[in-house]
Amino acid sequence: IREGGIEVLLLYAFYLQVADCTAASYFYFGIALRASLLVGLHVDIGKETLNRFELEHRRRLWWTVYMYERMLASKAGLPLSLTDEDISTELPSDFDMSQPAPGCENYIFPEAEFISNCVKITQINANILRKLYTRHPSSNILPVVHEMVVALLKWKKALPHDINCDYSQPELTISRLVVNMMTEYFQGINLAVR
Repeated sequence: IREGGIEVLLLYAFYLQVADCTAASYFYFGIALRASLLVGLHVDIGKETLNRFELEHRRRLWWTVYMYERMLASKAGLPLSLTDEDISTELPSDFDMSQPAPGCENYIFPEAEFISNCVKITQINANILRKLYTRHPSSNILPVVHEMVVALLKWKKALPHDINCDYSQPELTISRLVVNMMTEYFQGINLAVR
């Protein structure tokens, strides 16, 4: 299994999601997740031997697989496939891309801020699923709900201005990427309080 095969699985899973084939999409996201685990994307295997471009590609591929598997699980009410404690891969980061290594000339990475914040909101939503949906608290759930809502609000407040959304503005002009991220934020609010 190579990174290209995982990317093809992701593309097919995205297609199935858009085609409203939720169960099949979840299945292929799950295969992509397991393939990623097999090649060690979740633990930065090869960190010492890969060049910076290859390492960043692997990290971004891992976090993309992770996010979409989690997002679909939360939207469809399906169980999470692994715990965050099993993951040690670092979040994507920005670096100087002006001198690519041979064979890496085609790697183009957008700023890491967006994907890092998407990962963070996805982790909060996964935590909500774990704490409120998979293990039903035997006592008062209000403190857990409060903790989860506070985590969501802190995440939103900490977002940098250029990827945050100010809903008090009369004219909203936001990118599709920010809309997708805010959809995940509101999904978390919905999961926490319903």
